[in-house]
Amino acid sequence: LRELHDRTEDSSDEMGPLLRPLRQLAHAANTALLVTHHQRKAGGYRGSTAIKAAFDLEWALTNEADDGPPAGVLRVE
Repeated sequence: LRELHDRTEDSSDEMGPLLRPLRQLAHAANTALLVTHHQRKAGGYRGSTAIKAAFDLEWALTNEADDGPPAGVLRVE
């Protein structure tokens, strides 16, 4: 998502109009779009609420491995 724009991620007024065409495309084509976006370093959602509101589901992958093979938790809301 970050590579698609140069707007302020914390601003609903800027992110809403940017994301609206993606949502319209998905509904018009009756298909799913997967848009990736980073979390805060401490984990959890980052940016304007317009980002989360533009999509039907949020998938969050949290890394819980300090050493050894990668391990984590996938949460879907």
